[in-house]
Amino acid sequence: MELFHASKISYQIGDIVNASATPSYYYPNATNLMDSMRPSGFPARSSARYSSDSEELCVYYLITQGVPESEIKLYRVRVNDYCKSPFAITHVVEKRIAQNIPVNNLIYEYWNPTKQWKNYEYLSTTFEILEILCVRSPNSIILCHTTGQDNTLANSIS
Repeated sequence: MELFHASKISYQIGDIVNASATPSYYYPNATNLMDSMRPSGFPARSSARYSSDSEELCVYYLITQGVPESEIKLYRVRVNDYCKSPFAITHVVEKRIAQNIPVNNLIYEYWNPTKQWKNYEYLSTTFEILEILCVRSPNSIILCHTTGQDNTLANSIS
């Protein structure tokens, strides 16, 4: 499957990017708990390579994490084995952990989505760089709307 990946790292066409030995530093509490509840055979969030079917969502995510747009590199990638999960859930899980609110149902939905989500992240253990793309500023109005809808949906899961 061909998807998109944004990063601060420079890759070349043909590079094979494998799961990271360096743990993910985004949402550490959610990632640890979600990994402990992941189904057998699914990639661990802590080391997975992330991609999306939306190049704008890839760029938007990094910008919301404080990465300057000028430092973002965008790629078209090929993934073979992947897990498709709702993008909005991890943030809600991290917030609920901090508030000591139960998160099991959210985590089950993350690993086996049953609801109609607008935005997904694809976790894989490896991908191949197919093309280096120009980073275009994301349409923040539309992305705020669709990610907001997904946040509302995630927050409705008790």
